[in-house]
Amino acid sequence: MIHFNQTNNNAGDVINMAFTKPTAQDLTNRFSYHPPQGNQAATYEYVRSKVLELATRLVECTPCCPEQSRMLNALDDVMFLANASIARHGDGK
Repeated sequence: MIHFNQTNNNAGDVINMAFTKPTAQDLTNRFSYHPPQGNQAATYEYVRSKVLELATRLVECTPCCPEQSRMLNALDDVMFLANASIARHGDGK
């Protein structure tokens, strides 16, 4: 297990984070297809609709520039990570 400290610059708090080497089961879960279970498809759609709503509003109020492009790429990452979290661990309900 590897431990490291990360300082939150806003509050000055130190966050202790621990990492362990992934097991074969962890890797299989991470890189396998997870078909939607139960209400997950609806949850994916909810996440997509909210990210689209935010992206639309932000594009309306920001200039077309490299930062706007990076902003949209970051929202892609947010949507992907939210949906991956749901696929791998359930929809939190």
